[in-house]
Amino acid sequence: MAENTKDSAPSAVSTDNLNQPKRVILQHRANDFDNWSGEDYHSVIRLYAALSRRPVDEFDFGRKIHYTHAQTPLAAVRGFFYMTLDLHKDLLRNPDPSQVQHEIYRVCRTEDGTISPCKFRSPVKEQNLLRKIRHFSDTLDGGD
Repeated sequence: MAENTKDSAPSAVSTDNLNQPKRVILQHRANDFDNWSGEDYHSVIRLYAALSRRPVDEFDFGRKIHYTHAQTPLAAVRGFFYMTLDLHKDLLRNPDPSQVQHEIYRVCRTEDGTISPCKFRSPVKEQNLLRKIRHFSDTLDGGD
């Protein structure tokens, strides 16, 4: 598991095609979020918005531009839990998640409590994890 260091933290996520449908999966270490709160949920969304250079208000629940799903820490498997962001889902003609571009990022809490991005140790491990997660995430309907 990658440690959160300045050398390993990504500077930004992909900003290509900001208005294209995409499924983003954010992986968290469950022990980083022992006392998971609504503020943590919003902090993680704000982090992704900042890194992807998206306006934070795009994620307001009333706007319905993007949809989010959270697997709570209580449901964590093997010490991790996940948030899924479906970006521009309503632009899909065929909302089949298996046909949508996917990205995965790791989110960590630093010693001072700040939520920050962490890189995976290798692109191969990242792609392997994404393949495994898609087995489950492709069954999510994308919210309403």
